[in-house]
Amino acid sequence: TSRVVKTTEFEAYPMSLEEAVMQMDLMNNDFYVFTNSTTMEINVLYRRQDSMLGLIEAHTSKKPAPSAPRA
Repeated sequence: TSRVVKTTEFEAYPMSLEEAVMQMDLMNNDFYVFTNSTTMEINVLYRRQDSMLGLIEAHTSKKPAPSAPRA
């Protein structure tokens, strides 16, 4: 059974990391999903519990996702 209770769609516009930080601050959000204009890959910028910022750089893989371990 899925635990996803809401789905939201939006466009991840190409921008620099600095621009993404500005957008996240302007929107007063704790995370921001964008397309990195240098790599053209999806990135997730997030505010950490220590108020610093973290960055997840997603890379597209052509391999299938690994299977979850069975209980």
